Amino acid sequence: MNRIVAINTVNYGSTGNIMVNIAEYARDHGYAYTTFAEDGHAQKKGVPGHEFIGSWQEIRISDFINTQTGNQGSLNILGTRKLLKRLDEIQPEIIHLHNLHSNFVNLELLFTYIKEKGISTVWTMQDCWSFTGHCPYFSIIGCEKWKTGCYECPLYREYPKARIDKSKKLYEKKKRLFTGLPNNVLAAPTEWMKGLAAESFLKEYRAEVIPNFVDQTIFKPRESDFREKYHLQDKYLVLSVAFPFDQRKGADRLIRIADQLDDSYHIVIVGRTDITHPRITCIGRTTDQIELAKIYSACDLFVCASYLEAFGIVNIEALSCGLPVIVYKGSGGAEETIDSTCGILSDDSHDVEDIIKIRESGLYTAEASLAFSRQFDKQVVLAQYVDLYRRMLGEKSNK
Repeated sequence: MNRIVAINTVNYGSTGNIMVNIAEYARDHGYAYTTFAEDGHAQKKGVPGHEFIGSWQEIRISDFINTQTGNQGSLNILGTRKLLKRLDEIQPEIIHLHNLHSNFVNLELLFTYIKEKGISTVWTMQDCWSFTGHCPYFSIIGCEKWKTGCYECPLYREYPKARIDKSKKLYEKKKRLFTGLPNNVLAAPTEWMKGLAAESFLKEYRAEVIPNFVDQTIFKPRESDFREKYHLQDKYLVLSVAFPFDQRKGADRLIRIADQLDDSYHIVIVGRTDITHPRITCIGRTTDQIELAKIYSACDLFVCASYLEAFGIVNIEALSCGLPVIVYKGSGGAEETIDSTCGILSDDSHDVEDIIKIRESGLYTAEASLAFSRQFDKQVVLAQYVDLYRRMLGEKSNK
């Protein structure tokens, strides 16, 4: 039986759910699969085949010190050594890497181990952190230092937060550790992310596009009392969802749109509660996916207001519930989550008229959105990961 291990910061949320779902699907197809994530109070307990890295106390201490010193992926030595001991016991043929930031694993120890053991790896790239000196996203400020060597990072106080700029040192450390892996395949969720990796020091690796996915047994058109609950029966509802709904997610765009639309429109924002506007209703984050699917289903249009996304899973959730979607030009991988049959690629100077166009034209049907979304169904995408494992193991056996 082929043995695979996956490592991610968390076992919940978008990246954690991706890891856990891949593991479940692979087990159903004959693989022995163990997942790992940092220890912590927010992590899901009782997940089959899942283990925690180190102790909550050591990870918090490591994170605090690394934040103060500007380092990333240092310390947490005891926890990482225990992880490597488990890897010795499991003897995985493939290690599937996901997000490795948040200081929960010692990068030096982990990547030295992978190289010494000659273990094949898959690295799912949900952001750009793996090839920068600090940040997960640089396009927001138009930075291109990552192509040749980071220094004087303007985002070093942003996630993952640091009090000292160590971007130059960290860039060189990552380049040394992350290159030269014996058999590594990058799994990029979009062509946009694949293209960025090809311009970085990770260009030595083969890259394949495997999109993120949604569970379309959950995200589908549903009966909903959302309009009645919020007294919005006669409104054209424009929805936007983000967790967390921070500055990068474009709340300023939604406020500007609300200022320009007439009272027959109403904007619903899920993920924030602090915006006060007569044409905006704010709802806090919900962890109930069926409840979220009912909110999508009650609305008429989804606007991905984000300035930058590696993918944009909320767009696919909206499409799967039958909504047309507006995405902004220059928003990275989010542009690849729609086509002309189910949405519009807009900009700040035309977004209001595009919203009106979708409402009045009648061209953007629920059927078109559902048809486009089917390529992102969970079962379709998970099969692509298992196919990648199969091909990698076959290539290794033939060498």
